[in-house]
Amino acid sequence: MEKILVIVLVSIGIIFICFLWILREAFGPKYRKVDIKIDDNRTLHCSETYNADMAAVFYDVDFILEDKSNKNLKLGSCTLGDDNWEKKIKLHTIADWIVYVYIFCVLLISSCG
Repeated sequence: MEKILVIVLVSIGIIFICFLWILREAFGPKYRKVDIKIDDNRTLHCSETYNADMAAVFYDVDFILEDKSNKNLKLGSCTLGDDNWEKKIKLHTIADWIVYVYIFCVLLISSCG
């Protein structure tokens, strides 16, 4: 009888730990770093924080642009709702301004100088 009780308690403990792990994986936060090579001279370093709730998924991303001389320019941050956001980021230079675009929305304009 005691053996069955121990097996039941261990099983309940394992199920509870698995439940907590599933909640953590589903709702976050989880962290990830993404480097997007813009051209031979520039790389966009992105720090992503994944969070979710019952209604939506959120990717909070901080953007830092590094040039070939290792000069870093903090472009800012934004919240995105797509898990493949890094494939949709486009960086454009207009005069001495850097504009990055996500899909068709301009997210941030930052001065290079």
